[in-house]
Amino acid sequence: MKRTITFLLLILTTIPLTNITFAQPGWNVELTSDITFWTYAKATVFEGDLAYVATANTGLLILDVSDPANPVFSGSCDTDAAAYDVAVSEGYAYVAGLNLGLSIIDISDPTAPFEVGHLSMASSPYEVAVQGNYAYLAAQTAGLIIVDVSDPAIPVEVGSCATPNFALAVAVEGEYAYVAANGYLQVVDISDPAEPFITGTYNAPG
Repeated sequence: MKRTITFLLLILTTIPLTNITFAQPGWNVELTSDITFWTYAKATVFEGDLAYVATANTGLLILDVSDPANPVFSGSCDTDAAAYDVAVSEGYAYVAGLNLGLSIIDISDPTAPFEVGHLSMASSPYEVAVQGNYAYLAAQTAGLIIVDVSDPAIPVEVGSCATPNFALAVAVEGEYAYVAANGYLQVVDISDPAEPFITGTYNAPG
């Protein structure tokens, strides 16, 4: 099925593109352009004038959005499995997905990105966040998985923390990871990446 990524002025960097197809009344936003391609986009992050899109069928897609009215294709890198999320840090894109594990892609040349490292996992990661030399993955039944990416060519799993339900989303700030797990928010102390542990839990009502 043909999918469309829609670019909206003012909220471009705060709302995933694949969740927006039109501007709601009262949002005070303006549709500036869209770009259509034959794949299913799952997540998007931005750095400078580039948008990095995790696509379920084709891996990583890079778009030049320096002119918001005219987004154009820059480059792509196949991941050989469904890409569900992407994070960008220090010249690399970290792509996580079903039956994929973690793929580390060199994006120093956005017109010719290429995979430099890969880590397979028993439980497919659904989201990824990167801070410093570590990648943090919400890995469904495996909970939070921490990977040392100080050498992008040789990513190494160094720690994990079980969650009460499927870990589906993760954000990292300082010495804590915040993991969403089917109705729960788990606050995980990651000060020692080899020994993460839960310090707090919030059970979301409903």
